[in-house]
Amino acid sequence: MLYLLALYEGARLGRMNANTLAEHILELQALPAAIEASSTAGANRRRTRTNTSRQHLLYLGRGIHYAIAREGALKLKEASTSTPRATPPAS
Repeated sequence: MLYLLALYEGARLGRMNANTLAEHILELQALPAAIEASSTAGANRRRTRTNTSRQHLLYLGRGIHYAIAREGALKLKEASTSTPRATPPAS
């Protein structure tokens, strides 16, 4: 949604021409198919097998990404019995 808003503002302010805007919209429309192709059932099973043997998971994030890391750690904690923690990397 934010990407669409950025495209709209770029076009509205005259910072993006119609061809560039059309290219970005086509890329955005192709995104669902790319996500579907990258998350096949086999790939999900491999990731699951890899992560089930882990006892410790670490999410790193700095700045705004720290909040995203904390959210990811919380979601994993809710879905599993492990205790992941989000930590900002050393500055």
